[in-house]
Amino acid sequence: LDIYNGNNLIANDVRAGTLVTVRVPTGNRTINVYADGQVPGTSRALLTKAGVQVNTTVIQTMAIGLNRGGRALRAEVFRNQFPVAPGAGNAWLVARNIAATGAVDVRVAGQVAFRGLQNAQQAVITRQPGAAALRVLGGSGRNTTLARNDNFTVRGGRVNIVYIWGSETADNVRLT
Repeated sequence: LDIYNGNNLIANDVRAGTLVTVRVPTGNRTINVYADGQVPGTSRALLTKAGVQVNTTVIQTMAIGLNRGGRALRAEVFRNQFPVAPGAGNAWLVARNIAATGAVDVRVAGQVAFRGLQNAQQAVITRQPGAAALRVLGGSGRNTTLARNDNFTVRGGRVNIVYIWGSETADNVRLT
């Protein structure tokens, strides 16, 4: 995918599951997502997210949800505002659900840490650093494992963000 701020290219060749950092001028912006190699004026955007308010004091993240064929389906903007520090010996763990799912529960080291996380929502917890197996549970009763990561490491003194993406009906929910 190629991502534009209006008609200005800000990210080229973005692939599923990747994170790209860009600077966007402050103000009310329209972000357009195009198929790789397509450009404004000659092609139609796959997805447009209008009214994205960018300011200089908050870091924001846009997450783009794709279908199985790589077509952009939706875009969500998350504001990265967290308390100043997670506390001595701790870290922030953030879960963001951008998947085509119902509400999900996220287990961290066997315990439900995020309950009923809806699509386009995020939740934050404080956690001690270290290895922690992650499980995303969905389905009726939220007892079906949709995705897992047995090798996740929570890094101390920072924000650790986990994205839940993909589609429950296509059976391709992933953690990044």
